[in-house]
Amino acid sequence: MTTPGEQMQADVLAILRRRNLALSAYKVLEELRDAHPKIAPPAVYRALSSLMSKGQAHRVETLKAYVACQCKEHARASILSICENCGAIEEHLAGEVLEAVSHVVAETGFSSQHHVIEVHGICAACNARMPAPEGGGGRRLSAIADPMPPKLEAVCCPLPTARRAAWRH
Repeated sequence: MTTPGEQMQADVLAILRRRNLALSAYKVLEELRDAHPKIAPPAVYRALSSLMSKGQAHRVETLKAYVACQCKEHARASILSICENCGAIEEHLAGEVLEAVSHVVAETGFSSQHHVIEVHGICAACNARMPAPEGGGGRRLSAIADPMPPKLEAVCCPLPTARRAAWRH
């Protein structure tokens, strides 16, 4: 038997999966109104929070919105590719990138707790629909030819610890 909270989570997750776009909590609320006429924003936020803690949804920080998880297994965090044209979101697992980021910030004594990597651009489907540039030949946007560098460099000009503390105030 499911509890009302579990049913709400299932309904919210179904909306996120059906749309496959980043939706704000209020957009999710609008879509739930038919099935749950008396629903209030806190119920949606609780459902989203539970889904995120279970790894079934992600918050898209740059859009202040949510998307259903597309991966069956998570290493810790994922990289989200967000199309600026159609709004489609693709999820990628890249544990080695996240480990490199953690290593870089750890070199300065920082202990990372949460990773958010979002890449905005144009998806393959939208890119394919764009007209070719004048003068012929070539695509508008293309994948980066060079592979990711093996090591990310640390902060370009780190401030000494004492100066960092003073600089914040």
